[in-house]
Amino acid sequence: MPDGGNVTGLVGGEYGLIFQETSVRRMTYEGPPVVFRLDKIANDLGCSIPASVAGLLDMAFFLHKSGFYMVRAGQAITPIGRGKVDKTFWAEFDETSHFRSSSAIDPVRGLYVFVYPSRDGNGTPDRALIYNWRTERWTRAAFECELVFGGVSQQSYTLDQLDAFGNLDTLPYPLDSSYWSGALSLLLFGFDTARRSGSFSGATLAATVETGEFNPGNGVRSVVRGCRPLIDGGSPQIQLGARETQQQQAPIYGPATGLTPAGLAPVYGSGRYFRVKATTAAGSSWSNMQGIDDLDVRPAGGQ
Repeated sequence: MPDGGNVTGLVGGEYGLIFQETSVRRMTYEGPPVVFRLDKIANDLGCSIPASVAGLLDMAFFLHKSGFYMVRAGQAITPIGRGKVDKTFWAEFDETSHFRSSSAIDPVRGLYVFVYPSRDGNGTPDRALIYNWRTERWTRAAFECELVFGGVSQQSYTLDQLDAFGNLDTLPYPLDSSYWSGALSLLLFGFDTARRSGSFSGATLAATVETGEFNPGNGVRSVVRGCRPLIDGGSPQIQLGARETQQQQAPIYGPATGLTPAGLAPVYGSGRYFRVKATTAAGSSWSNMQGIDDLDVRPAGGQ
């Protein structure tokens, strides 16, 4: 390449993408004698961490010094971490161990997953940033993982396992049926620190979800007496955080409380600015946490 620095990643698909340190180029097949036409689609923007490159269909993701980006249709480059995770990531990322990072796509859930070592991890990848391109939202996780990768799983039967279905004359399906070979499933896999592979299909980890800060009194003090967390399972513990100013004061959280039979959290607090935190224990059975509803708020004195 005449410019752009070292090549840091390649992604295939309808268009090929060449990631360099300070540029991104698109490869378009034209046939002989040119074969591929190379067009620069980004200048002074490229992939700084080679292990951050991952792609699926017409999408590709990468990490630059300025943050996380997504490429669509081999042309449109969109910042996806700006104002969300970029600043936090670079503050905790162990750049000296960047080569131990890895990334992969979970095509079923629509996730881009980037695993990396934090400054507290002694070089071991112990943090993950996860981007859902369908909802355009991020989340993070803390676990040790040597490597993440996209893989294929297949549940099938061997000849020795067919005895339970009868003999050759009574088998419900022919031997060449896809029922015996099993359906292929695209999954997100990883290797733990003991070099064992798994597909992230175990019990849920402990989780904490916190709402953004809100001011229900339009700048004046309020009293919040309860809310309804929108969580589809488990036994979450709910805390209400409150503060008077956003400049000099950190939120003060009240005690954790469970849900009533009607699904309400009887929290209590007064202030101008509030946020709600929900925590679930490891192994809890739930799938989605969306936010809160039915906020019980009243005016407070001391304006």
